[in-house]
Amino acid sequence: ILTELNADRFSIIAHSMGGLDARHLISNMGWHEAVDVLVTVATPHRGSPIASLTLDQPESLRRLLVDMADWVGTHVLEDGSANFRKSLHELTPEYVQETFNPAVPDHPDVAYWSFGCRAGKGTDIPIDPIFRYFNAYLYGREGLNDGIVSVDSARWGEYLGTVDADHARQVGIKSRLAADFDSNAFYASIAERLAEHGY
Repeated sequence: ILTELNADRFSIIAHSMGGLDARHLISNMGWHEAVDVLVTVATPHRGSPIASLTLDQPESLRRLLVDMADWVGTHVLEDGSANFRKSLHELTPEYVQETFNPAVPDHPDVAYWSFGCRAGKGTDIPIDPIFRYFNAYLYGREGLNDGIVSVDSARWGEYLGTVDADHARQVGIKSRLAADFDSNAFYASIAERLAEHGY
């Protein structure tokens, strides 16, 4: 990317677990040398009880979910691989707060911005039915959420606001039953904000 753009540094905009991956790259893999800003959207910086809920399901159901997710992970990308059970474990609140966060401190040379997202219970924003159970479960434990990640868990660094969209709509996955949301315009507005700040 740096070569193609003839640039020395760049910014990362990351959605969901991608924000945790980016924090790891910056703090532990030397990417602080090239990254100016990390902007996270609906990233579970304090984990998600949805991961714990899924791991607590009966083994037969859990195995079915894990096998389906692993199949998708190995077929979406050429030479892809997946370990959904491990990913779930590493997204639990206990793991993120007690293991990941202490091992991945913010780097002083990088600015951290974040957005939380909300829909469904506690709002007037329609949510895709696929998220309704998780949305209600998470609302009872952490309040406003997007069906996967709570607003509180998504707050990291400088908090830029709460977006009215469920977890799928944030990345352009459309549903006639969820609130309308222009994800392209949203990410373009982040790029504009970065430019306004000289990044």
